[in-house]
Amino acid sequence: MTRVPTTPQRPSTERGATGGRPARGAPVITVDPVRVLRQNIWLLIGTIVLGCGLGVAAHFAFLNFYPLYLGEVRFLLKAPLRDSMDVLPQDVFNEETVVRLAQTEAARIVSRDNLLAAMRNPDVRNTQWAQRYRDQSGVFDSEAAVDDLIKEVRAGHRRGQQIFFVTWRAHVPTDVPVVLNSVTDTYVDARRREDERRFTQSADVFRQQEQQIDTQITNLKRQMAEFIGQHGLTQGGVEHDERRARELEELGRQITSTRKDYDVIRARRIQLEQRLDGSQEFNSDDIREAEEDPVLLNARRDLHDLRTQLASLQSNFGPDHMTVQRVQSLVESAEQNLATQRDEIIRRNLRASLKRARDDTSAVEDVMERQSADYARMSKELETVTAHLSELGNMRDRLKRLEDERESMTRKRGEIATVRAREDAARVEIVQRASIPRELDFPRLAIMVPVTAILVLGLVLVLLFVREFMDQRVRYTSDLAGLPGGRLLGVIPDLADDPSGPRSAHAVVRDHPNCVVAEAYRQAAVQIAKGHELGHKAIMITTAMPGGGNTSIVCNLAAVARSMVGKVLVIDANMRQPGVAEALGAREGVLGLGDLMASGGALASAVQKAGDLDVLCAGTPESRIPERLNNARFEAVLDEARKTYDIVLLDTPPAVVAGEVMTIANRCDATILVVHAWNDQRGLVARLVHQLMDVRSIFLGVLLHRPRSTAGGYFKRNAEIIAKYSKARS
Repeated sequence: MTRVPTTPQRPSTERGATGGRPARGAPVITVDPVRVLRQNIWLLIGTIVLGCGLGVAAHFAFLNFYPLYLGEVRFLLKAPLRDSMDVLPQDVFNEETVVRLAQTEAARIVSRDNLLAAMRNPDVRNTQWAQRYRDQSGVFDSEAAVDDLIKEVRAGHRRGQQIFFVTWRAHVPTDVPVVLNSVTDTYVDARRREDERRFTQSADVFRQQEQQIDTQITNLKRQMAEFIGQHGLTQGGVEHDERRARELEELGRQITSTRKDYDVIRARRIQLEQRLDGSQEFNSDDIREAEEDPVLLNARRDLHDLRTQLASLQSNFGPDHMTVQRVQSLVESAEQNLATQRDEIIRRNLRASLKRARDDTSAVEDVMERQSADYARMSKELETVTAHLSELGNMRDRLKRLEDERESMTRKRGEIATVRAREDAARVEIVQRASIPRELDFPRLAIMVPVTAILVLGLVLVLLFVREFMDQRVRYTSDLAGLPGGRLLGVIPDLADDPSGPRSAHAVVRDHPNCVVAEAYRQAAVQIAKGHELGHKAIMITTAMPGGGNTSIVCNLAAVARSMVGKVLVIDANMRQPGVAEALGAREGVLGLGDLMASGGALASAVQKAGDLDVLCAGTPESRIPERLNNARFEAVLDEARKTYDIVLLDTPPAVVAGEVMTIANRCDATILVVHAWNDQRGLVARLVHQLMDVRSIFLGVLLHRPRSTAGGYFKRNAEIIAKYSKARS
């Protein structure tokens, strides 16, 4: 039988509430930390009290069996002396340099070599701490002692200061200064020996360099004397040659100046030639010079007189008079003659200027030729002498540099000796030695109590949140936040959380219309009404596991939909354990859905009245065969129900135990999944949501059923508000 829908046809590719198929994935586990803390507030308070008690007990236990005394030695990191004349070291450190140097020195203090050297001190070997490292024959094992000391000694730097420190803790207070001061003295002695070795090495290097420079100076002076004698470079001859060199340099500058003048004159001559041959236009200077010529001035004056006469005749006789036209011709002829004369005068002037430029070019060329000849002659004479003078000058420069370098080496050796003799030249200074500690460093009651309390509290919190994460049940609305493609349609609280005290879960809306649970059904039914507006008439409501309260939800949603939408039919599609008839007070075991699918017949013949609702029960026991839900008769029953009723709600068995649920979902327009709080697993709910989104019907979302009213949640608070408001209204 072909189904003829009375509602808008749904596209076969439509999926989910929003029309798109979401990516599959595990539901996101969300934890509300505020809720967890409020739920376990008394446990946490007790944990804090217990932690404080354990802290006090731990304090006295450590006080008796493991006391520790702390000692500290402080060092000042000083800037180096810039020279021997500095009264005080200059503070040239930046913060980064101080940190780097202080950490380097701290690492040297706690190095294994320094600690091993400190263990040779007889006072250290006589401490009670050292007795732990003596063998049966009484020999002190310094290696074992240093192995432990490396783990116990701490060295570091205080930020913002030039102070670094070394600390150590021991069970006997008198041992602290002995060991720490021995480590300190060993480090200071090693530092002093290193500075002494560095001073000696530096002084030896400068002394060797000074000797090498003396040898070079002696050899260079001998070479200079031989060079002057070979080339006859006496002092007077040198001065004469230097004067000739200066004259040659001056002649070179004159040649350069003359060449510049020649280039200017030549460029001017080329411009004049271009203006004469017409390749370049006359410039303003040419025109202005021609305008000042007497001939052109007379011609311009005659032209002015003719223009004045023409203007007078035009005003007297008009433009067409014969005399006016004759004078007009004279004016035009005079203007043409004036232009011709101006061009001739400009060309005459240019030719005169060109002649002068050519004369100047010849004169400058003669001067350049003479200067070049003189320069070549003088250059040839001084070429050899200049080379000798240059080489001699280089020798003098090398001699001056060597003498300066020798003086610098001598000065540096003197500064090294002076700095070496100064007591304040040391880079590290002890500002506080270790003394016998007067107070315990560990344990301290003010620290042990809060630290122990925090540790115990942290352990309990970790266990609480681990338990919260490990619990895979759907308990709160936040556990449904990660469901793919689905949305929360509503929350149906437990009857025990309703202040109105309803008794029957199947008839809450009918018997207690003003209670909290009934209001929750009304809020959830709004989504069904929205689906009805979109053409979703046949709506399947299913649950994941048995005992999820699916039948009571179907009955109450039907009662609300009856008031909101219109005619409602409730179909019991649970062929295994039908319960709609009993829940609504209808007759059981009579003609129903199973009989219509088995033998056909009209829908009206099997529908019963249960108050304001119409009910189609599961049918007689022998006709309740789940496999028949997959045939065309079931499709025909649904089509007839869509034509007759505004909303058709189908109650189905749990999806986990009944495979026909997905078959029914393929025949319906929309589906709703009921999730039983504190019972259904997140993974199971997510899998069912994916399956319901893969069928032809639209998945509207989930209903959370019977969440507990727990501390940190909002159900109990909302329930009290709703009950109070409803009571006031009634």
